[in-house]
Amino acid sequence: MSDAPTTDGTTKTKRPRSTAYPNHDLETAINFTKQMREKLGSGPYSRELAAQALGHPNVNGTSGAKIAACVHFGLLTRDGNTYSQSELSNMIFSPQDDDERNTGIKNAMLTPTLYSKLVSEYEGKGLPTMLDNILVRTYRLTQKVASQASADFKKSAEYSGVLVNGVINSLKDISTQATSDLEDNNDDFEQEIAKKQVFNAPASYLTVIIPGTDVRVVFPPEYAYDLSIGAFGEAIKSLGKAVNDNTSVVTNVEPNSDTDK
Repeated sequence: MSDAPTTDGTTKTKRPRSTAYPNHDLETAINFTKQMREKLGSGPYSRELAAQALGHPNVNGTSGAKIAACVHFGLLTRDGNTYSQSELSNMIFSPQDDDERNTGIKNAMLTPTLYSKLVSEYEGKGLPTMLDNILVRTYRLTQKVASQASADFKKSAEYSGVLVNGVINSLKDISTQATSDLEDNNDDFEQEIAKKQVFNAPASYLTVIIPGTDVRVVFPPEYAYDLSIGAFGEAIKSLGKAVNDNTSVVTNVEPNSDTDK
């Protein structure tokens, strides 16, 4: 913790930055995203149009918090002041089946930094009854917002199926549909390797479908924020093109260098 000088020559202690979290629960953010999708399509669109689609005449603190929540959950990707519906949104609003929609909702639940950390910390355990105090002491949220943040997390976890009967589930492999997609091709050696890799992916990993293909890529949960802002967009596009062209590709899957963090 560092001290900052003040105008009178004294020093003022800086409060450590709090862990990033959404200002709304997951179900509410999904409904916000649906409103924008119905009125504006998949995007891109400006922050002003996004605010208007959510019932606000212009961008203000309330509309900004709604849009930010959608970004936190990975439902929108942001490029400067423009927004687009993400692949997670496509999985939720235009799923190929119920399994894909459920996978999209669980991935969205794991995308906010705070939520990912809490699920990892309490996986297989009961959710603490004094979670709001933990948010203040461990995650540096203010006392003023901790109670609501705690309630939003609990509601989101229950909605996504991550929290059942007060216990954070040991997240099952959320890529099971990818495994079933490969079962009809078990004579192909490369498909068999891919199936085993998907099956063995850690439960908390995040899944991204390569657009226009049956290929799904899993990412460690620490990449949730990068995924939510579209940091891997170019690498995923290259991989999709290679798959559709039946060519080989070696992709360095790192966030785009020009992406804001």
